[in-house]
Amino acid sequence: MPGDSRLWRLLAEADVLAFPSTIDQAPNAVLEAMAAGLPVVAVPVAGVAEMVVDGVSGRHVPPHDVDALGRALVELVDDPELRSRWGAAGRARFEAIYDIDGTVPRLLDVLDGAIADGAREVGP
Repeated sequence: MPGDSRLWRLLAEADVLAFPSTIDQAPNAVLEAMAAGLPVVAVPVAGVAEMVVDGVSGRHVPPHDVDALGRALVELVDDPELRSRWGAAGRARFEAIYDIDGTVPRLLDVLDGAIADGAREVGP
């Protein structure tokens, strides 16, 4: 359920997030895993391709390729240092790009710039 307080406990107990969906365009589950410092194995569709950096914060796998998904998960299960490194990279990416404390001021700057540009085009 949305807002369920058990989410962060479950993420803390996990080692990796497998997200093989081909229909989710910008899933919160991927961002939550990144925020929790988990590497993510996902199909690089829509926003997921930008969220998860292949070989840096997780692994991209082709759609519907169960073997590739399995290989990527085994790679992470077998290598705790890789899990830790990719998880930390995902957390850093989340903080730099997706954390509300950083994104809201940047968005407001963009909107202020658009308003100023629009005012210049319209003129007095």
